[in-house]
Amino acid sequence: GTAAAKVISMIQRKGGSTLEAIMDATKWQAHTCRGFMATLTRRTGVEFTSTRRESDKARVYEAVR
Repeated sequence: GTAAAKVISMIQRKGGSTLEAIMDATKWQAHTCRGFMATLTRRTGVEFTSTRRESDKARVYEAVR
């Protein structure tokens, strides 16, 4: 139910989730999303990758399995 749980489930999907999708789901601004992601591994133990998609230059976060 929490925003953190929502973000974690989004990045655990195959292909991960874009910054824009996380912003839409949580109603957070970009800097809030980036700050949350910066502390995610330390706070929850969920490791993830952050890449820039070539096709549209979107930032994509994906949990490491």
